[in-house]
Amino acid sequence: MNKVLSKNRNMFRLLVLVFVILTLLVLSLQAVSADFSNGPANPGPIVMRFEDTIGLFIPDQSTGISVTIAADVVQDCEIGDPAFELVRIQHLAVPEDANRINEVLHGDDLSATVWPFTEFDCDLFTTVDPIAVGTVDLRGTDNDLVVYLNPDNVNANAFGFMAHGVVYDENGESMRLNTILRAVWDGTNDESYQEITRVNLH
Repeated sequence: MNKVLSKNRNMFRLLVLVFVILTLLVLSLQAVSADFSNGPANPGPIVMRFEDTIGLFIPDQSTGISVTIAADVVQDCEIGDPAFELVRIQHLAVPEDANRINEVLHGDDLSATVWPFTEFDCDLFTTVDPIAVGTVDLRGTDNDLVVYLNPDNVNANAFGFMAHGVVYDENGESMRLNTILRAVWDGTNDESYQEITRVNLH
């Protein structure tokens, strides 16, 4: 499984849970007081936009290389501070499916480092030179962000990331970097987790 680095990830899950509870409360109050003269009988989607930090480590076993995005993994290995970078996030809660939150994520000009190995290993990060460094634009989607809160949900939770940008080798030569991660997880156990990752340089 790829490593999704996230500062205060447990706190983030708690905030998501609080958001779900508040959403359900708002919907309940709206359902009781709904008396629209010229509007829909039900409220529309609830949209929440904010910024948060993220860091990704995506290995590609087929090419033997990996990429870290939006995090200084060397600094993390040396002093325990990965220096995550900010991305823009949108959460969409649909009233007809109160246990579900869709997520769309955007990040521009995020740092990207390509490594000649696929293990998440601080001994390697701190002793092996990267293949190339540069920046990428990142896009992420998740069709059921809180699937783990509802283990009886039969929804096939799909999520993933795409990153595209330009990186430079030690000689200053530029290369295009294209990275894709696609995953499916039912939210209950690691055995159900399936993913496809690609890290391409050209």
